[in-house]
Amino acid sequence: MLKISKLVDHGTLVLSQLPHKDHGYISASNVAQKINLSPSNVSKILKLMNKSQLVKSERGANGGYALNSQPEKITAAHILTALEGPIAITECLTDATNCKVEQTCSMGHGWKKINHLIQDALSTMTLKELQEKPIHFKSLTLRS
Repeated sequence: MLKISKLVDHGTLVLSQLPHKDHGYISASNVAQKINLSPSNVSKILKLMNKSQLVKSERGANGGYALNSQPEKITAAHILTALEGPIAITECLTDATNCKVEQTCSMGHGWKKINHLIQDALSTMTLKELQEKPIHFKSLTLRS
């Protein structure tokens, strides 16, 4: 089953609680309390997001975390990549492939095409759109 990990699911939820950096900061513990996740999980997610520059952190009494960009500029692909690494649905699509049948496999092109469509879909869906209700999905065509 192809599914988004809990880390990405929770990461998206964490991001949805953050203000833009021009509007102040919120502490990791306040975010955790608002969304009913453990403070340690929220801190882990925020550190990964900070490392990938999706969020900005500020120390001090008025410090905490904030979005580094507007929600309409942060895509699902940004979030997924920040928390899980590059998007690759099969081993042969990773940079460090260990696939022993890659040289003789005739399926790589098809999986590459599907991976590209998934990347495109994730790159067009923004954090702002993920927060909107209802979400209207665009149909995908898998034909060449």
